[in-house]
Amino acid sequence: MRNILLVFALLCLPLSLLAQQAHRYLELGMGGNAYRGDLGESYSSWRSHVHAGLQFRGGSRVNGSINLAIGSLLGESLNYRYTANPAAQPNSFFTSKWFGLHGELQYNVLRKPNYLIYLSQGFGVFRYNPKDDQGQEFLAQVGTRAEDELYNTTTVILPTGLGASYFLPNDMGIDLHSRFYNTQSDYLDNIGAWGNRKGNDKVWALTLSLLIPVS
Repeated sequence: MRNILLVFALLCLPLSLLAQQAHRYLELGMGGNAYRGDLGESYSSWRSHVHAGLQFRGGSRVNGSINLAIGSLLGESLNYRYTANPAAQPNSFFTSKWFGLHGELQYNVLRKPNYLIYLSQGFGVFRYNPKDDQGQEFLAQVGTRAEDELYNTTTVILPTGLGASYFLPNDMGIDLHSRFYNTQSDYLDNIGAWGNRKGNDKVWALTLSLLIPVS
């Protein structure tokens, strides 16, 4: 965890340099997010999240931001079985609260006086804690996973996104941002070794925000 936070701090250094010549905007928003993994092959179970951030918007092609989000996840597949071992008994449902903190660089693909369209790439940390339908943590339920299988409930994320901002005459703005939180964990749903789907779990988030100028 300490190494993850150190890398995150290093990422914030170029953001601080961008901030010296940029207008700062406080970002407050909310939206929906969906999970994809062994208990959901498509982004179908949508839940809510809230978002706060500090945007650095200047005249350059590249801008930056620091972002904080809190939300929840849900996945369910009542007929889920681990095909390689019919005797295995993985969970078929999970719910989880999550917390994400990441820095982000934004490349302005199209920039006009009152709006812009941009691509974004970030690095940060993601905290989650999958639970069953009784609210009990799966991490303590070792029988739901392969023998001696443990995992960390904090993981690295590499958020990739596409966004658009529109600015009003009073310099207030509205921002719509689509992000894929590319987590580096296969355990958002508590299923790893007993998973039928290869690759890490994913989270897709759509966020609508108000941009408030602060400098």
